[in-house]
Amino acid sequence: YINLKDLFPNAISIIQPNGKDYAFIEFSSYESANDIMNQCYNLNNNIYNNLLIGWAQGKPAEKTNINSHANDCWFCLASPTVKFHLIGSVSDHAYLALPRGGMVDNHILIVPIECVPSRIHLSEETRNDFKRYENSLLDYYKSINQSAIIYERAIRTKGKDHMQQHMIPITNDNNKNGNNIKIFQNVIQKYNLTFHEIVDTDTRDIEDIVIDMEGGPYQEYFYISIPSNNNISKRFVY
Repeated sequence: YINLKDLFPNAISIIQPNGKDYAFIEFSSYESANDIMNQCYNLNNNIYNNLLIGWAQGKPAEKTNINSHANDCWFCLASPTVKFHLIGSVSDHAYLALPRGGMVDNHILIVPIECVPSRIHLSEETRNDFKRYENSLLDYYKSINQSAIIYERAIRTKGKDHMQQHMIPITNDNNKNGNNIKIFQNVIQKYNLTFHEIVDTDTRDIEDIVIDMEGGPYQEYFYISIPSNNNISKRFVY
């Protein structure tokens, strides 16, 4: 076990999700962070040698966002702006809700109770609640001949960044010959967007994938899962 606060006493923020072996460490300036990087690379120290250190891509999470329910947030249950009539189920660490402006009928959000900006920051218990909700919704959609597009937008905004996982049902009748994937590929080509396709053999969760992606680790991303043929979904990340 390595105490990161003792190892990096000059850090102004250390965010390490429960159950994960990585952390995001923020310093007051590029120079301070660069000094630590050089120190880690140059010292012949067993503690540093056991760490894999690199520059994270994307904006850091606002410190007021993590574990904070005091500020105005649409998705914090303690916020005065939350719409309780849209909430359908609450578990220990997550809840289900209808969006304020759904794309289609039965468009549902899975939301963590803790105010965090992405899946990277979810605790192990919250991820388990997410998985139970997701599986239950997929079973429901299947019972009415539907599948689900699943997406998460983990990109910083000016307001509070309280992550949500969107579950958007689509009818299975429209997915003949892999039409869903073809439509998606035509749209991203039209707007010159580059998505990384996650191979079918990679069964890791998206939070583990973005940490290990080439050019990363990434704190910001857009993730989407699209139903394809034979009840198999294709996953993409931007």
